Amino acid sequence: MASSHATVVRRTIQPPLSSSYSNLLVTEFFSMLNLAPFTGLRLGATTLSFFTKKPSNIIQALSPSVPGSQKFLPFVFPRYGQALSLSLAVDCIMAKLQQMITKIESTSAQTIVLRQHTRLLECIQHDLDDRSQWMSSETLCAIQLLGLFDLISNASLQSWLCHAAGASRLIEQRGAQNFKTDFDLAILAAQIGPIITEAILHNRNCFLTDEPWKAVICNAILCDEYFSNYRDIIICLWTHLVRGPNHFKSATDMITATEPPSPEEYSTLISDIMSHNESLLGVTDLFQKRLAAADSQVGLTGTEIMPDSNGHSLRVNPLEIEGTLTLCRLMKLRLLFALAPARFSGMEIESQKLAIQVMDLDRKSSEQKEDRIMGALFMSQTTWIARATIETYDIWKTAVESTGMIAKWKFEAWCHAMGRRIDISACTSLH
Repeated sequence: MASSHATVVRRTIQPPLSSSYSNLLVTEFFSMLNLAPFTGLRLGATTLSFFTKKPSNIIQALSPSVPGSQKFLPFVFPRYGQALSLSLAVDCIMAKLQQMITKIESTSAQTIVLRQHTRLLECIQHDLDDRSQWMSSETLCAIQLLGLFDLISNASLQSWLCHAAGASRLIEQRGAQNFKTDFDLAILAAQIGPIITEAILHNRNCFLTDEPWKAVICNAILCDEYFSNYRDIIICLWTHLVRGPNHFKSATDMITATEPPSPEEYSTLISDIMSHNESLLGVTDLFQKRLAAADSQVGLTGTEIMPDSNGHSLRVNPLEIEGTLTLCRLMKLRLLFALAPARFSGMEIESQKLAIQVMDLDRKSSEQKEDRIMGALFMSQTTWIARATIETYDIWKTAVESTGMIAKWKFEAWCHAMGRRIDISACTSLH
């Protein structure tokens, strides 16, 4: 957690919003809160440069057609001017957005962004030293927005990982019992993916597998109208996603250990991963049937239109679900091959097919219309494991072990290709 010697900042509350600034917040800032899709696998150079490489992406992402773009508005907007860290997070992102949209590259514009960012860091650090503050929803949301700032600022992966790790530790220590309000559930829903991603990259188990957290996640999905007809599929999908880091860690510990695992532990892990893979196949089949039925009813391909409780249209892009299902199966099959190459020799070929499928989805998403920007952003966030799998194919296919597990150096090559650190201490600092 935070150091007890953090810089003390003046706890002033922002003045009331001007009409023009309020409009800017509503029309531009709050749309940014949903740029991280529900899987939230945002990491790697591809994702962090998604906006800076193609500035038009920022304009497309701010379009009113973006699904669920007002999702956080009822929660964050009334708190602006009331909670300092949250207010500073809003100001920080707004300053960066204004710089990007207006394409101002002047030193003064950059200085404003850096000043806002520094003040935000100091305020969050101050909050983390105060138990009454670090337990608050506003502080947690501010930390989440700090990660969003990294996303649009093309910050380093390590910087994003530190923020994701900090938010993960806060959520875990806060406890599932304290996630009851709609605001808390919205924050958690947007943070689940980063929690899983950070756990995978740092070789840690995911605390979201605990039963109390499963209930909270289910509640968050059920309360979100954006998921609508796919709720049952997404709930099942999340069950597999939160288990992903645990499977990865167990396999890593066995493959890299100096002593072989016990037969019981070894067989149990393989059986569990196989069971999850079979379940994922079932979910994939159900999803394809649901999608086919939706296409025949609505007459659309790739996007389903449905009204929310206010009569507004929501665009549910199945590309997000398809990409996540494919990625989950890819990880399961590659781990099975790594644990028993001789027994699961066909799994590597299947893994490569799934990896190519993910890359094809990424390519197709970039060719779609502008209103599919969310799908394109999502796919840019799923290619990290697929690309690493393809890059290490030649290493994994040669000199396959006749017995036992894959060679440690081959497994580490895959981890390194995806930016995964096997031996790494917990990263909980926000700096």
